[in-house]
Amino acid sequence: MKRRIVDLYCGQGGTGTGFHRAGFEVVGVDKVPQRRYPFEFHQADALEFLAEHGHEFDAWVAGPPCRDHTKLAALHGLAGTGHLLPWTRKAFRDHPAKRPWVLENVPGADMRADYRLCGCMFGLPQLRRERWFETSWGAYELRPPCHHTGTAVTVTGHSGGSSKRDGDKRPTAGDWAKAMGVDWMTVAGLSQAIPPAYTEYIGKRLMAVLDNPIDAATQPLFEKLPMAPSTSAPFGAPPSWTRVVIERAGGQCECAGQCGQHKTAGRCPLRHGGRHKKRDVVLVLAPKKHGLPVHVAAGLPNAELAAWCHECLTKVEKLAAPPA
Repeated sequence: MKRRIVDLYCGQGGTGTGFHRAGFEVVGVDKVPQRRYPFEFHQADALEFLAEHGHEFDAWVAGPPCRDHTKLAALHGLAGTGHLLPWTRKAFRDHPAKRPWVLENVPGADMRADYRLCGCMFGLPQLRRERWFETSWGAYELRPPCHHTGTAVTVTGHSGGSSKRDGDKRPTAGDWAKAMGVDWMTVAGLSQAIPPAYTEYIGKRLMAVLDNPIDAATQPLFEKLPMAPSTSAPFGAPPSWTRVVIERAGGQCECAGQCGQHKTAGRCPLRHGGRHKKRDVVLVLAPKKHGLPVHVAAGLPNAELAAWCHECLTKVEKLAAPPA
């Protein structure tokens, strides 16, 4: 029997299609009719639907309207929908069913960017469309920087036409559809959509979380993660994070002086979910041995990973960096 996921603020189905490809049965919810939505659809208020029917699903995903979180809001004014992002997060956390969830929005939104995805990561080399994803399981991942081949396509503004200032033609609606890997949406739908490749990727990781559920004692630690993008090098899938950080390390940084400190104490005293220098302490997975190429580090087993606090990891990475 397929696992079920509800797709809130579903639009024309970019998000839902990715989760469908990952193996989920998808049900979409939006306050306006979405005749092009390819799966079961309910016209309803997203948060009211979640409150009434959330327990009927194995997981929840939401992409609240993003306009008030974009740079364009300063030019064109607010749409009055910015509150939906924090309200949806609160609804997820407070729901008695306690399902794993995913929130999506644009760079710069008031959210923790567990995943930062762009088209160049998924065989969509021309698509320049970064989106952030926050998860209930506090996912972390190591990924290379964006690399686009040829002319990058940005799905914003109006399609088609030309720019007298820049002396070039703007991408057409067909260019947008090809770049995003969709063929059923209107221009308006494309401008708001998440490429299905992104949520197929997230969906497969969500399946792993459902197959390896986080126990009730561990879940509060994930909810203590700060609401800001991490600046350290994140690493490791959710099950690995739990096994190394919680089970082996006991929620305490495993640095034993490699950073140049803690030589007397023997081990860094910082613990996940605590406070240090007016900041939340967040432990991430990273290789015990630093300076490894990304493709080597990505394949390391748990035994060669360690739990690191931001302060120790930053210092160790600086020490391991080759001289300029």
